[in-house]
Amino acid sequence: MAQQPTEDILNSLLEDLKSGDNYRRETAVEKLVKLKANNERVISALEQIAANDPNRWMRQSAKKALKSLQSLPPVEFLPPAPPPPVNEISPALSTPAEPVKQPSEETINKLLEELRSSEAYRRKSAIETIAELKIDNEKIVSALKATAANDANRIVSQEAKEALIVLGVEAPPASESIPSTSSKKPPVTTRQKYIDLAIGFFVWYVVNTFVWFLLLEGGGLSDGQGLAIALNLFILPANLIVLIILAFVRRWVALGILVALAANFVIAAILGLITQAQCGIPFLVK
Repeated sequence: MAQQPTEDILNSLLEDLKSGDNYRRETAVEKLVKLKANNERVISALEQIAANDPNRWMRQSAKKALKSLQSLPPVEFLPPAPPPPVNEISPALSTPAEPVKQPSEETINKLLEELRSSEAYRRKSAIETIAELKIDNEKIVSALKATAANDANRIVSQEAKEALIVLGVEAPPASESIPSTSSKKPPVTTRQKYIDLAIGFFVWYVVNTFVWFLLLEGGGLSDGQGLAIALNLFILPANLIVLIILAFVRRWVALGILVALAANFVIAAILGLITQAQCGIPFLVK
């Protein structure tokens, strides 16, 4: 049988499988697969998740883990080793351990820059590096605390908490961090604002061009009867409803629609003036 970590680790991971936090459960499943834990208790817990869990993603994850683990030989986790008696501790063990060598200031600054990245995978990668190297730096710890409490990505926030635990620092309480991360949205970049503005402007014209053509060039539609009335009764309220919804959801798209409406109004006003001028010329000539 392959030698495995202690029973304490197994109990901790099995406890995580019962958590109401899907991220913790998924992480526990991944760790059990990495440990090659083809253990009776593990298999039983995974089978229950695969069969009964309300979360479809967790059921699929448990099924994949079962398929991977059941192809391995059975293993038993080791019982926790009892601490040696005080009088049997060797002098070498009683000496304080050498402090972990800390990276250079340049490396720390680079990690801090990665923690401030807008890409979640880069922030997560930096946190994993910090935990692996056990970088106990004041700036790093402060940045990890801020990430654990305020990061908009739940996975990154959880990784930061686990890194703080590895460094021996108390992580921010869940009650303080979860509300802020669940409702906080990343700021809209200038580029995204321009894109949304263009979407609102051009899409409005594309959607409404055909209707304008029917109303202006449709012959029988210009008498205000039939389809013309139906189009006005449907299109105008639909435009207003979409505009109101977008004002709350994608305000820059809504602004693009308003710009398109303003441009259309200017075009209509100019065409109206030209038409009036053309109608007045024969009268003046007579």
